[in-house]
Amino acid sequence: EVFFVDGAIDSMSVAGNAESVYFMLDEENAYIGMNKSVCSEMSFTFEESGLKDIYFYVDVNSNLIPMKDVNPSETLDGFNWQPKIRPKDKEEL
Repeated sequence: EVFFVDGAIDSMSVAGNAESVYFMLDEENAYIGMNKSVCSEMSFTFEESGLKDIYFYVDVNSNLIPMKDVNPSETLDGFNWQPKIRPKDKEEL
């Protein structure tokens, strides 16, 4: 489920086989590693069109991989990024 407020994404929840991959920053905005998490449910909150928080629920398995060990082509299992056909706004959904 995705929720919008005034046309902007506000929050999103994923139930069942939820996965996330994101890069973590230190206090000086330098990348410290890639976090890959798998769980039964996740929720995301957004602020000013950017990701604010991620919450993980039920059977969480999370790994932080140091930058020196990150495989640049690492993605979510089965993920196929297709920027040309992705919806650009709520009206395109």
